[in-house]
Parts: sequence; C-alpha cells; structure tokens
Amino acid sequence: MTNQPRLEFLDPASLDDNPSNWKFHPPEQLDTIEQLVGELGWLKPLVYNERTRRLIDGHGRKERFAGHPVPVYIVDLPEELEAKALATLDPIGWTAISDKRKYDELLSKNNLLSGTRDNIRKLLDQVSRASSMLNPGSGEAPGEARADGQDREAEVTVPLDSIWPSDNPWD
Repeated sequence: MTNQPRLEFLDPASLDDNPSNWKFHPPEQLDTIEQLVGELGWLKPLVYNERTRRLIDGHGRKERFAGHPVPVYIVDLPEELEAKALATLDPIGWTAISDKRKYDELLSKNNLLSGTRDNIRKLLDQVSRASSMLNPGSGEAPGEARADGQDREAEVTVPLDSIWPSDNPWD
C-alpha cells in the first residue's frame, strides 16, 4: 500500500462527510465529546481520505468543532479500502474483552468520578455496566486457564444487541 499518512490541523467544516457513514451522534454524545476534548485535549484526530475527499472517522467531532482547527489524520485509500475502514475503525475496539474489575479499579483508584461533569460521569458508568455484560467473569485474562482447567476464552460470548446499556425497561 502506498498510503503515507500525515497529520495536519484543518477546519473540519472544510472536510466532506462520508455519505456511507452509518453512525448518528446524538446531542448528548456531542456534549460529552466537547467536554472530554476540553479536559484532555485532542487524543484522537479525525481521519480523512484525501483520494475520495471524504471523512472516514470523526463526523461528530467535525460537527462540534467546525470553524476551529483540529488535528486531521490524512490518508490515501482507494474507495473499497475506505469502505472497509469506515466499517471497521470503531467496531474493532468493540471486540476487545472487558475486565469490569480492572475498569472499576481504574475509576476508583484514580478518583475519576469525583468532580467529573455529568455527561462524562454517565459515560464512565455506561462503560462500567457494559463491561460487566461483555465479561462478567472473574477478571482472568482470555486464554488463561481457570481454576477448573477450562480456557477462559471459551466462556466469553458477546451478544451484540446487548453491548450498550439502554434506559428501556428491558435494558
């Protein structure tokens, strides 16, 4: 592949949305993104395909920060690889196995919930609840043998329709 990515600071309003973008960003999520960028800075740039002149990742950040220079990772991908990137860039992270105890320890050890804005606190709580659904087990790493000799990976299943907590009566 001849893709030589580079990082530039651009006004995201100058970047075209991807018509195949399949994710919708509700106002509450955009508020949380804005709060996190305000507290942490830019930890993740937008991803823009120079060849097709379309955004691959960062549609919500584009919407929230239009008019301000933001970091943009510029790549050069043919259209079929752009589609693959658009389809897999976020979901690849969703396939990781969570350890709820480690996540909750991270939150408590670093006192991340105190003094945190409501939207960010809600996000952290949602991640904690989702991690217990994804891996409610003992905290053993995948591939490690449990005390009974069984492989931990064999008991982990990820029902995709239950990854994200909801406020409906069935959760």
